[in-house]
Amino acid sequence: MQVKNKAILTATCVAAGLAAVVTANVRIASALDKFDKALESAQGLDVKFSVRELGGAASEYQISLAKPDKARIITPEKTIVADGKQITVYLPK
Repeated sequence: MQVKNKAILTATCVAAGLAAVVTANVRIASALDKFDKALESAQGLDVKFSVRELGGAASEYQISLAKPDKARIITPEKTIVADGKQITVYLPK
């Protein structure tokens, strides 16, 4: 009887684990679908960040992307602007 109970308990645990995995995958897929739809409907993206090399000072970067085919990338060395037809690079030095 104990072997049968262990087999039933094991089967129940496996079934519960599979149900949890399937539920988690459905939730993740749903979240990714929502993210994908939000990304498609976005008109632009603006990001600012800094990069610090070991022992050095931080360098600031800024990236702005807009639909259709527009971008502005600002780095410590240069600024790149794309207006959808032409890409211009400005070197401040």
